[in-house]
Amino acid sequence: DGDDDENGDRYEKKEKQDKDGKKDGSGNREKQRKESGLEFKKPESVAVGASGNIYVADTGNNRVLRLKDGIVTLTLGTGRPGGEDDEDEDDGDYNRSPSTGVFHQPAGVAADAAGNIYVADTKNRRVQKFGPDGSFLLAFTLPPVEHSRYEDDEDDEPGPGRPDGIAVDGTGDIYVA
Repeated sequence: DGDDDENGDRYEKKEKQDKDGKKDGSGNREKQRKESGLEFKKPESVAVGASGNIYVADTGNNRVLRLKDGIVTLTLGTGRPGGEDDEDEDDGDYNRSPSTGVFHQPAGVAADAAGNIYVADTKNRRVQKFGPDGSFLLAFTLPPVEHSRYEDDEDDEPGPGRPDGIAVDGTGDIYVA
């Protein structure tokens, strides 16, 4: 018999046992998940690096996580969309030149053989590249497109595309969708 958490995930409550086999009743999976930093919100992409690291584009939390053996070893992003001061007061949209290392709904992530991390920073309309240590290396936008699949793009004016997916091949070529 189990319970549902606020996200609708089903879990079983299990009591922890200490080294003597005594139960302490602290087996709440939701609490453990929050304490571990693995509280995902609408993750849209996962990649596995050459060294076995797992990269998650945690889209709803505006961040990218690197995990090794289930432990978060690197977090990229602030957790706020586009940065606190990047909102354009005219239309409520986020500007196209927010700070580096800041994301607005990153939908794709990839890693190359050297451990560099590539992020499809979707609503900021750019790709960002980070070193294995999380240091910012570069950012670029996509060529202009006339139409977008996003409903909030009301104008037909060409503008930078919104990257949704990203991949890097063995020679370092970057592919963006």
